[in-house]
Amino acid sequence: MKPRYALRMQRTHGCFPSLRSRCPPGRSCPPPLSHFREPPLPWPTPTPASFRFTRCSWWPPAARPWGFSRSSSCEVEKPRFHAFISMPPNPHFLWRNPGPTQLLKASTCGSISATMVLTPLQEPIATWPFTTSHFIKTNPSLSSPKEFYLMKLSQSSFQNRTFVTASLAAILLAGPATAQVESEPLPGDATIVAPGVHHWQETQPDAPLFFNVLTVDLTKRNLGVEVEKSSRGLFSGEKVAKLSEDESTAGHTVIAGVNADFWAMSPRPYNPIGPMVADGMIWYVPAARMERSSLCITRDKKAHIGVMTMALSIDTGNEVIRLQSVNNAGVKDGATLITPPMGNKIALGSPNFIFVPLRLSKAEFLPNLPVLAKVEKHITSPTGPLDADIVLAAFSPDRADNIATLKPGTEVTLLAKVAEVPGVIEEWVGGGPMLVDEGREAVRYNTEGVGKSFIDTRHPRTAVGISRDGTKLYLVTVDGRQPQISIGQSLQELGRYMAKLGCWKATNLDGGGSTSMVVRGEVVNKPSDRTGPRTVTNALLVVNTAPIGPLHSLQILPAEQPLRIPAGTSVKFFAKGFDENSNPVKIPAGSLTWSASPELGEIAPDGNDTNLKASSNPSNGVVTVKASDKIERSAKIAVVSLDEIITDPEVLLLAPGESVPLSIKAVAGPWKVPLLPGMVSTSSADGALSSSIDLVTAVTSGIHTLDLTIGTTTTKLAAYVGSYRAVELASFDNPPAETAPKGDAFDAAKTAFERDASDPREGSAGLGVTYAMTRGGGPSLIVVPVNATVTEPPVKFGLWIYGDGGEAWVRGSAVDTAGKKFIVDFTEGSKGVYWKNEWRRTSANGTTLRADTANPGAKPVYPLVIENLTLSQEQEALKTSGRIILDGLEAVYTPPSTP
Repeated sequence: MKPRYALRMQRTHGCFPSLRSRCPPGRSCPPPLSHFREPPLPWPTPTPASFRFTRCSWWPPAARPWGFSRSSSCEVEKPRFHAFISMPPNPHFLWRNPGPTQLLKASTCGSISATMVLTPLQEPIATWPFTTSHFIKTNPSLSSPKEFYLMKLSQSSFQNRTFVTASLAAILLAGPATAQVESEPLPGDATIVAPGVHHWQETQPDAPLFFNVLTVDLTKRNLGVEVEKSSRGLFSGEKVAKLSEDESTAGHTVIAGVNADFWAMSPRPYNPIGPMVADGMIWYVPAARMERSSLCITRDKKAHIGVMTMALSIDTGNEVIRLQSVNNAGVKDGATLITPPMGNKIALGSPNFIFVPLRLSKAEFLPNLPVLAKVEKHITSPTGPLDADIVLAAFSPDRADNIATLKPGTEVTLLAKVAEVPGVIEEWVGGGPMLVDEGREAVRYNTEGVGKSFIDTRHPRTAVGISRDGTKLYLVTVDGRQPQISIGQSLQELGRYMAKLGCWKATNLDGGGSTSMVVRGEVVNKPSDRTGPRTVTNALLVVNTAPIGPLHSLQILPAEQPLRIPAGTSVKFFAKGFDENSNPVKIPAGSLTWSASPELGEIAPDGNDTNLKASSNPSNGVVTVKASDKIERSAKIAVVSLDEIITDPEVLLLAPGESVPLSIKAVAGPWKVPLLPGMVSTSSADGALSSSIDLVTAVTSGIHTLDLTIGTTTTKLAAYVGSYRAVELASFDNPPAETAPKGDAFDAAKTAFERDASDPREGSAGLGVTYAMTRGGGPSLIVVPVNATVTEPPVKFGLWIYGDGGEAWVRGSAVDTAGKKFIVDFTEGSKGVYWKNEWRRTSANGTTLRADTANPGAKPVYPLVIENLTLSQEQEALKTSGRIILDGLEAVYTPPSTP
């Protein structure tokens, strides 16, 4: 085995805040952020080389230096050797027994120095996230141990341990070569959406989980994050994709966005739950003291997350008048403020308010920015919309003294003070609860008025985090309620994920069916609602404000690099144009030319899009598009022979007229090959099966095959129409012995099981389930006992459901012989029972049962028992009352003669 080495840095530093008491009397401690002296050494000419992080770790306690609570390290990989960068967190202690290759530096308050040495490395233990932000130089004339000098240090504290975040530039002594690492290592599949904006997706198959992550560098010129709402006003909603489209104009290009605050439909539709500031105006503040955390961005482009308060006042010079809220349509007494975003309908919770118009000195009113105003004539029945420079102070009759003080013509100062935030707040949006505080998961449901069930249950989620200095934003979505795609996360799990990303603080945003991320106009996550992305109250949009310039660069779509194409298929390529600031630029028709490496196949040379007819032989090459001699882009292409076409289900067992979803995947060697439109063709003899690439419908009874062709590869899928073995698990001819329904968040007095013999699908009767879900109290769940044993793995499970259109989810709960739990999903994730007044045969794949969230990644060991069926709904807005009928629960197998 080749030896492994560590770059072990021993550093001394000024002082940490927690250690100031250790400074000698009369000595001042420098701030944590500082720089290091440059040693008087001759430096060689650097040569570029590659360097990348591979993992990070804590050292075992026995290996820690005396006096240090933590010692951290991060492995870096370079061709021909491995290295670790390791930093003791406490600068005021020395190594007790330094090894023979370690260099020791004394530490005094106010002195700053650092040394790194190359030493043999033992295997590390448990991993934790770590990045770097310093620059290292070395003197090649030195003999081993080789000395490294830290030239620049950015220090941050992670609760009780201190670590260094960094961008590494080093000259390694195995020859005069320079090695570099990105300032914050990104996943290999991260794409640059715009300068300072990166996007990537992450899947965790065992759970399963599907994440989208967007990072935004607020220090970049012309780059900002804005809170936006529908152009129809405060009490209206819109989808994130539509908001992105509507807000994009010349010089104001929306490049990405996520849904933001929670909302309610009362007292007005799409009423935000938390504060909202946007477009130079305070849109909404529910109360002076808000219990939930929120995100704001100040005029100096610094982001802040936390629980904030707002002191709203009118200062006449002689008296300060306090107000409670902004645009709170439900307020019934006291004093509140109405701003132009209230819209056409100006109405509060009581008709007795007196309105005092204040004409602002400019059409802008932001937190922490005093604004001069003049009182105008009082009114009792205002009409909207208000002028852009008018706000209304509204007082209930018991505030008559305030009304008398604000006489027409009086000059006043209006101020919305947010003491927790320094600077003028330009963007502000609600959320909660807090997920991360000072780099650690810190869910605060007990202090932010959030129910424990909401915290603990796995849902689709949206979150926002910030770096310690507030200059970097992390926008994250994790999908859920789709057992085959993503099950969602509890807030504690999401908090740990956000901390792992590097967030110093983070808060939760609206989730569930509202969870949505848009990048360059495309919804990149998988929303859980059956109808797709949901209308939301507001969104966080990433905006490029640079003016649109001439064409500067091109992008080829599909963008995957390298794009693997099955041999013999055709692929359509598109080109998009951008200026030097990554603004989209329209490409004139006929201005592009395309070419491809000859071995890839044939390509059409002209047009803003083109088709490549891939070769029938494996090959590698590039596709290139050119707009001029100086503007071109190439994409790596690999034509591959498929080793396998995988279908789900693996065998089709259908009743005549039944339709089932079909999933098709292609594999070449270790790679999953993306299947693009037009690559897959399906056919069956004599039209026995009607099929597309995602749905198969049985037409004729009998045993058939469905041919699936992808380029030069064909596979046959067996289809048994009306010819299969079905094992009855529950006939529902009689209602369950347990007649009293059990579950959560439902009205027991309005929920019942009864025998329904009006139109059974199997046997003499079905089971009628009358249900009434209740709002609040977490997900609604009504349990139908079954207790049916399944002795061997079926191809699928079948269940007849007479629908009511209520979109309740019907699932089975199974437990195997090892005690592991599984989900038998009859309604395709969150689609629910969306059909009404008709029977439908539903099915759940028996070969790929999804493990329950209690034991993610588990595989069933037969026999197993389907303990019950559940009628459920996690989305508050979709909780309802209704009646469905269940019949004919079966395990379905291929015919006995089938091998």
